[in-house]
Amino acid sequence: MRKGLFNNIRVWNDGHALGYEVTERLLSRSGVEIIRNCRCDAVATAGARVTGVYTSQGLVSADAIVVAAGLGSSRLLGLEDVLFARKGQIVITDRGGIGHAAFDGHLMAASYIAAKRRGSKTAPSRVGLVIDPLKTGQFLLGGTREDNRSDTGTDIESISQIVREAAALYPPLLARRVIRTFSGVRTATRDGLPIVGQHPTIENLVLATGFEGDGICLGPYTGKIVADIITDKVTEPEYSLLAPQRFLAERAAS
Repeated sequence: MRKGLFNNIRVWNDGHALGYEVTERLLSRSGVEIIRNCRCDAVATAGARVTGVYTSQGLVSADAIVVAAGLGSSRLLGLEDVLFARKGQIVITDRGGIGHAAFDGHLMAASYIAAKRRGSKTAPSRVGLVIDPLKTGQFLLGGTREDNRSDTGTDIESISQIVREAAALYPPLLARRVIRTFSGVRTATRDGLPIVGQHPTIENLVLATGFEGDGICLGPYTGKIVADIITDKVTEPEYSLLAPQRFLAERAAS
């Protein structure tokens, strides 16, 4: 590590997961009916209990509803002051003549973790550096955290900063070429923690949103928590730090 440049963490034996493969595998094993190209417009209620969801294809009735719609959760539940977009730009290098990961695990700057908990809708954009060696021999280099940005383009200033910081930390990257850049939009929360739990005023309405970049890895475990909440197998103290009450209860009282 070059003195005064970075504080970094070497993460050993870290695994990789492709989001679309995880999603398809879970869906294929679940046996649920998937309704595609169907817009959810509003949650249907009767008194203080959820009864279904209004969609572009009509009302879908249900005894329980889970809202796991990312930024779309804002529109469904009025969370515009809680959830916000956080864009991230990513760099992919060439293979460098090898067909396996360059080293085990990955390198992560402390700023990468700290930026997740910034929780500000007005904080300046910054790079939280991660150097992720892929099994193809390529590297994934990331990434920016750009608050209130929902576009999916990349820009030379951000990409250059990522590449400079990555090469300063791991000089062998100077022999690689950048072959692709892309960006995506994460759903962040005001306090930097996801929202998981029962809605404080609507019975059998459960939220699971605001995971930022951790939703794919935490998805299966979150699904179990949500199922346990709906079937009354989990009690509030087990997930109270993530419960939507921290945002919605005070709004209901005002």
